Amino acid sequence: MAARARSDVRARLRPRALDCGRARWTAATDERVAADPPPILRRVADLPFSFTNAAIASQLSRIVDVDGKIPRALAELGAVAGRDVVVVHADGDIRAAQLRAAGARVTTSPADGRELVPECADVVVRCWGESGAVAAPDAGGLAAAARLLRPGGRLLIVADYGRDDVARLRPEGETPEIYRALRARDAAFVEQGFKLRVIHGWWTFESLDEARGFLADAFGERGIAVGAAMRRPRLSHKVVVYHRGPAEADEPSGAGVQVGVAGRGARAAAASRAAAASRAAPRSTPASRGTVGAG
Repeated sequence: MAARARSDVRARLRPRALDCGRARWTAATDERVAADPPPILRRVADLPFSFTNAAIASQLSRIVDVDGKIPRALAELGAVAGRDVVVVHADGDIRAAQLRAAGARVTTSPADGRELVPECADVVVRCWGESGAVAAPDAGGLAAAARLLRPGGRLLIVADYGRDDVARLRPEGETPEIYRALRARDAAFVEQGFKLRVIHGWWTFESLDEARGFLADAFGERGIAVGAAMRRPRLSHKVVVYHRGPAEADEPSGAGVQVGVAGRGARAAAASRAAAASRAAPRSTPASRGTVGAG
């Protein structure tokens, strides 16, 4: 009886495979047989990963940010209601549909919007750009976005923040070097006049069985390891939105920057610039203070 109960428990804990069949458990030996996970594309806009397999891509769209924190942040930071919004590097319609629901008039571009006329947008949105999760702001991409923006427009860039469960699914994994690169990326965006907002979100599943099956099918060995460590049917996923308006773009580096939960790297960079400016400023003397107070 006890042996049968243990067998039932093992059966419930086995990952349920999707149609793509990337991982299987053999009934006779209880050993996992895993194939390579499906290809992950680097150019994504709607989700943090873009898969060539339609079944995996569809399920990913249903589990990421079910609370809608990302579209709420974009709608608030971009004040998108009644405005023209361009989503660049778009490979789907999830973000566009969410922005339309928030009252925006949305145009999508599969690339950087070079096919669109200049100054056609009040807001430009780029999510999880093609250069990967750790990419710093590049001059070409920022210039392309600036070309699309009207005076007074805003640029919003979404990326993974790191230090969460989802980070373990990426090929680069979790290492001190990756975290240093991510915080250096934050500092680089701050240097370009961006502010940061960090969203603490989730990948939410119906059950642990569903979670383990999806992760094994989508991510192979990495997904199996992450699924085995799960104790509840969700994974933490931190997302950062870099946002900048025209006034912030024209300010000197670091001026007026408000870093929310931005990480030690970005805060240290801003603090270092402020300290340098303070040291460079001329100190007032009693005489000068008296002159200012007079008359």
